[in-house]
Amino acid sequence: MKMSFSTLACPTWTLPQVIEIAVSSGYEGVELRFLEDEDSLWKLPAFQGSALAEAKRTICDNGLVITCVGTSCRFHSPDRTERERWIEEGKRMAELTAALGSPGIRVFGDKIQPGADRDSTRNWIAQGVRYLAEQTKKNGVEVWIETHG
Repeated sequence: MKMSFSTLACPTWTLPQVIEIAVSSGYEGVELRFLEDEDSLWKLPAFQGSALAEAKRTICDNGLVITCVGTSCRFHSPDRTERERWIEEGKRMAELTAALGSPGIRVFGDKIQPGADRDSTRNWIAQGVRYLAEQTKKNGVEVWIETHG
């Protein structure tokens, strides 16, 4: 087990700030959840093109691992289009996760929406997680559920 922290606690920090604090505080790993107030981390310049390889190298050179990449993906909506949007987001986040050498992405099971019933919601969540896991498996990335809501 690695002593780690989540950037949920410091959503405005840049990747260099996260690395600096992690190293100076004796952490071995980081869950990337937010950086620069962004939760779709694949959108950040630090994770695009040649900058992505540099980011991974800097993380590794500082003795850190990315223990997990946290997402906002949730599959509880009665709206199929919304659930599909979260699948696409999850696939993009999984690509980033694989590139960073992290084993998994975290998604939400979440909650029953107004007008929906428990069984339908459970089925939507199970279908979404199952499908996303099938898609991310080819990158060697697992899908982990954070239970809340």
